[in-house]
Amino acid sequence: AMIVGFLPLGLGVTAAGAATATGGQYVPITPVRIADTRTGSTFPNAGQTMQAGGSVTVALPSSVAGASAVALNVTATNTTGSGFFTVYPAGGTPPLASSLNFSPGANVPNFVIVPVGASNSITIYNGPPGGDGSTGGAADAVVDLQGSFNTVANTSGGAGHFNPLTPARITDTRAGSGQTNAGSTLTAGGTLTVQATGKGGVPATGVSAVEVNVTEAANTAGGFLTVFPQGNTAPTVSNLNFVSGQIIANRVIVPVNPANGQFSIFNHAGNTDVVVDVDGYFTDSTGASGAGSLFNPVTVARVIDTRSSSPIGPNGNLNVPITGHNNVPAGASAAVLNVTEASNTAGGFLTVSPTTPAPLASDVNFVPGV
Repeated sequence: AMIVGFLPLGLGVTAAGAATATGGQYVPITPVRIADTRTGSTFPNAGQTMQAGGSVTVALPSSVAGASAVALNVTATNTTGSGFFTVYPAGGTPPLASSLNFSPGANVPNFVIVPVGASNSITIYNGPPGGDGSTGGAADAVVDLQGSFNTVANTSGGAGHFNPLTPARITDTRAGSGQTNAGSTLTAGGTLTVQATGKGGVPATGVSAVEVNVTEAANTAGGFLTVFPQGNTAPTVSNLNFVSGQIIANRVIVPVNPANGQFSIFNHAGNTDVVVDVDGYFTDSTGASGAGSLFNPVTVARVIDTRSSSPIGPNGNLNVPITGHNNVPAGASAAVLNVTEASNTAGGFLTVSPTTPAPLASDVNFVPGV
């Protein structure tokens, strides 16, 4: 598990508008593609496929200039070996951390929050062969921008403050799931509407965006899902990429339609079921000035690796210390982590939660050997 950032507890902005905490507000956008290294992609960085040990620098749009961090969906594709990407601020040194891990021939997406580096850019490093069993190899990267975090100087008012929730399931299209949208399997080219506000602890009003974990399951063909604000046209981005028979989950921060609190999920190809768990929400401009917390990015640092201790057994729990590590202070309300599952002996899932027992939710889904 790697710490990416944190949100302080009970700290926000005073009624008079004076900042009382470090950190920045989240500014959600309709997702947009900002880089694609595949040859002929027509997007920035086209043709810049990374070899093992190579890297690519991605320029961010001028609209996020001055931001402290950005929220991205990064996808590894055309992979020729097993390896990993590390996403970090341009001009810096790659930390001992992975942002996503992949195997040969896989399409692997992951949600990444990364501080903005030199020249309003970030860097993606394709790790070389290592002692962790990775063989290295070439890989392309596709990058979609989902939002940004302001700097301290721009934190006034109640918009863009994060409120964490114990994960709660708000949609499951699998027949007989007993959840909202049960039996509404997505067909090729189909779109599913998900009600976010008023569900799973999300209030009915005052919400600009929600943080959800989206899982695709029981697909009949490889493809991808796009998550976007309801009422908009699906943008040219992806949030989950999968091959036939694979189960993939990914974190998404998605703006909701301000009129009804909904977002949409578009399915590119084949039939697939979708499971959605909500983990938190961001306030809009009508939110109280002290409601929620502001985001503080940190240099990514690894805080636990069970490969050097002992694995988690079936139905087992692992307690991970967060405060006091990597400059996360006591009193933090939430932390942004990258959690990687490795060396599994059977397919399953991990649930990350503030307490035990674990709620009905999943964060990382995997099959044997992946």
